[in-house]
Amino acid sequence: MSGRLDWQFTLTNYPDGEIEKYSAAKTLQAFLGKFYWVQPMITRRIFVTTLFLLTATLVSFLAMDGAPSPRIERSDADIPINSFTGRLYQREASSWGSQIAQAVLVGDVMLGRGVAGRPDVFEYVAEELIHAPLLVGNLEGALVAESSSFNISEGKPEDHHLLLFPSAFALLQRAGFDMMSVANNHIYDGGQTGKARTEIYLRRYGITPLGVHPQQIAFRTINGVRLAFLAYNAVAIPAGHEYLWRKQDAIQTVHRARNSADAVIVLMHWGDEFASRASPRQRQAALELIEAGADLVVGHHPHVLQETQVIQASDGRPGFVAYSLGNFVFDQYDEGSRMGAALRVLVDRQGLLLVEGIPAQPGVLPRWLTGENAEAVLGKIQPQPLRLAFRCNHTGCEETEATQRFTGGEFWNGSIDLTGDGIAERVELRNERLLLFEGQRKVWQSPPEWRVLDAAMGDPNLDGRNEIIIALEKPDRDGVMRSHPFIIGFRGGVYRDVWGGSAVADRIAEVELADIDQDGEEELIVIEEKCTHDGLKNFDGEVPCKRAIAVWDWNGWGFSLFWRSFSDRYQNLSLCHAPGAVLLLCVERLW
Repeated sequence: MSGRLDWQFTLTNYPDGEIEKYSAAKTLQAFLGKFYWVQPMITRRIFVTTLFLLTATLVSFLAMDGAPSPRIERSDADIPINSFTGRLYQREASSWGSQIAQAVLVGDVMLGRGVAGRPDVFEYVAEELIHAPLLVGNLEGALVAESSSFNISEGKPEDHHLLLFPSAFALLQRAGFDMMSVANNHIYDGGQTGKARTEIYLRRYGITPLGVHPQQIAFRTINGVRLAFLAYNAVAIPAGHEYLWRKQDAIQTVHRARNSADAVIVLMHWGDEFASRASPRQRQAALELIEAGADLVVGHHPHVLQETQVIQASDGRPGFVAYSLGNFVFDQYDEGSRMGAALRVLVDRQGLLLVEGIPAQPGVLPRWLTGENAEAVLGKIQPQPLRLAFRCNHTGCEETEATQRFTGGEFWNGSIDLTGDGIAERVELRNERLLLFEGQRKVWQSPPEWRVLDAAMGDPNLDGRNEIIIALEKPDRDGVMRSHPFIIGFRGGVYRDVWGGSAVADRIAEVELADIDQDGEEELIVIEEKCTHDGLKNFDGEVPCKRAIAVWDWNGWGFSLFWRSFSDRYQNLSLCHAPGAVLLLCVERLW
């Protein structure tokens, strides 16, 4: 999760023409924009005029021949957004280099109809937007054309024509937008003239229109990382068929962009309005865009939040798809359209590095979400983990394919005969406490200082008696919580721990028991977590942790390592089957 930290920008002069000239203006805008949103209305009006003159002067200066183009460098404190975020994807990386580009992408932005004329639209999200090094959205609507050239011929109801006024573009500029897609089904709501004027006004206010024509590729270089942006509309426009999505042409353009950029970002206007899931056509198009070279595909138009997906291209390169971010600014009030998200994206010279979701409540005054509402949004857009299976024999384990659904996973409850009387006791794991019941009577519970993380039932020490092995944490003499494997059984007429392992260096997060190598004896299977404590931290300032799968054999007094996987982000250790009822070790790997 991201906490609140202030941004620090360093301006450095570069003569390279590839570095965009918007960076210094963006930095000034961030400083002045933060001031703008906390001032009374009269002060704001004076402020707008001052901002316009200052920005125009700065842009004019940078446009002069021979003038160096400054860029924004990332400082160590350059950790964005004062809002609740959740990690959706992270590429494995040994280190976080200094050449990292950041962008924030939001959903549908509509500043006409019931939003028109409001100067405070971005008031509750302004700080995060202004501070984004690159801010991108989808502009729903078009600048109203002169009455003499404006002809509504689409047969739409009048309130479905989303018409914008010139003041909307100043509002977008103050909010910090750098790019806006116009590749959507509302760009012709002001006719051909309205479309042309919309693009002119966006550029006039320093905002690059995306999707102006199907072959357009907009490049931006940030911190030495070159980004390519493309935008397409796949929703019918009766007045402008020439701008509709043509898959093969788009794929060729994406492929061309791939050859000229470190990362390719494609904005797609697609899908069915108010559909909670992406359609098969969206999924197929996403797959082909990723295969063609896109690193990130971001969808608009459904007005509701849809799922995300990580797609592995045939060359091994991963791509991230957000099928719909939902609304961001819109005057729609039904329940489905009141849940949205923005994306925070980090890119380096090797492509997509990190994607985080920023839960939002869309509306006329959008807000960032926190608490349970934010968790609900993140739960909806968390991409499905990759399911992996391992087949084991007497020499070790290797990855294979599982054809049946997983069984097992996190332990909640079960039954096992611990006393040998032929009557099974009930075992429950509640709130990190292990409980044993004979019928309805509780006969044992783990000590309150133990944190029991997982449990498995069987014969872990191969003594011919049923027991329970648990992964627990308990304090050492100095009060530091340490990880241990313990065996719980029935001895001398009482339930108790019959074996306790010493504290292990790598925390045991999950456990299973199974004869995974088909040798007639059960093995202990664990997910163990190793966190670096050598001062190394990732981009968000967190201590990086990796997980490995390990198989252990009982040696008479403890466990000996039989096999360990490479480290990754594993979870949900379970058992599944291959054809022929061969038992497999199964896990999920987070992206």
